[in-house]
Amino acid sequence: MTALEPRPVDAATLERLLRLLHERTGFDLSGYRLAGIARRAGQRAAVVGFSDLDRYLEHVAEDQQETEDLLDHLLVQVSGWFRDAHVWQALRAALPALAGRAGDRGVRAWVAGCGEGQEVWTLAACLAEATGAGRLPSWWLLATDVDATALRLLHGGRYPRTALDAEAARLLQPHLEPAGPVWQVQESLAAHVSIGRHDVRDAPPEDASTPFDLVLCRNVLMYLDDAVQVRVLDGLLASLRPGGLLVLGQAELPMDRRDALVPVDLAARVYRSIAAPVPG
Repeated sequence: MTALEPRPVDAATLERLLRLLHERTGFDLSGYRLAGIARRAGQRAAVVGFSDLDRYLEHVAEDQQETEDLLDHLLVQVSGWFRDAHVWQALRAALPALAGRAGDRGVRAWVAGCGEGQEVWTLAACLAEATGAGRLPSWWLLATDVDATALRLLHGGRYPRTALDAEAARLLQPHLEPAGPVWQVQESLAAHVSIGRHDVRDAPPEDASTPFDLVLCRNVLMYLDDAVQVRVLDGLLASLRPGGLLVLGQAELPMDRRDALVPVDLAARVYRSIAAPVPG
């Protein structure tokens, strides 16, 4: 069946949607771009047969499962193996420069807004490759997201067994065990990865493993409004050691913090931290 075309969303309906989700799930979507929330809510409403968002919200208010499904849809979990190959090529080339700064303690990395985790395991495979070739010492990676459903998938390490191109296969297949229709991430890779729930709008996680040598936060800032983007970017920078690497999404340019970053590969959105951020 063809999905219905959603109607434009007025401000009062959007406010009702945000209030309903906050009341039913405890999740506060303030700081996310409202246009994006309206668009994706309309998409979800159309999928379940509503062209009128007000009527759809009445349905959501009576159906807890649909409330959770709507929130999952709004949180935009897009991930993939070796997605945007040029980004991973640039990052792999930049990793050896971290060796001297990491010293004997090993490289510490953070994937913020990790979604379902394919990018976590891709980065983990890059770090394992560099370590195996003697270009890096040991490493440890923290993966965080606000979406508990996505984190459960990441914990399980099981993904549909999709085809990998030649370069992705060389990097990833040593760490993926075929198990029928799925890939299972091998324990030898997973042992280096810790998983936690965290909202990037909050202060960065603090423990004995911070600051980090590498922070990857791709395609998260773009869903936040301008003021929240700046605050989150400051948090990411504050979690980095001077000289550490920051990787952002293709549509994300840290224009407000150019004094704290130098491009390593601008096309790939790989940057090196040169100073602590100065909050605006």
